[in-house]
Amino acid sequence: MAEDDPEKVQEAARWHVQLKKSFSCTICLDFRMNSASTKCQHSFCRKCIEDWIEKNGTRGRAKCPDCNTGGLTKRSLVAEEEVMGRQIALVKKFFEVEMGELKGELDFLNMTVVNKVLLSF
Repeated sequence: MAEDDPEKVQEAARWHVQLKKSFSCTICLDFRMNSASTKCQHSFCRKCIEDWIEKNGTRGRAKCPDCNTGGLTKRSLVAEEEVMGRQIALVKKFFEVEMGELKGELDFLNMTVVNKVLLSF
């Protein structure tokens, strides 16, 4: 695939970057697990955001790590639906399968090009 059409590979990689970004936690930089949202509509792994509040908060209140909105508490977090967790797991599995099919040429889990093609984003 990559040898035949580098432009298609670049386009696919850009879409993968966007997809991973949509389902990633900006604290741990991995796919969100047990996802929770803030009042300012940012989503994180529940454990990551709870740890963030503990480490960066005063009297149990912290600022959002993405936008700096204050008043963030563990109690104010909203659990995202179980459906979202299943969607994230499917996206992660898709990346793993795709990487296997490309024989490691593209590592979509880490969003880097391993061989042959240089992508610029």
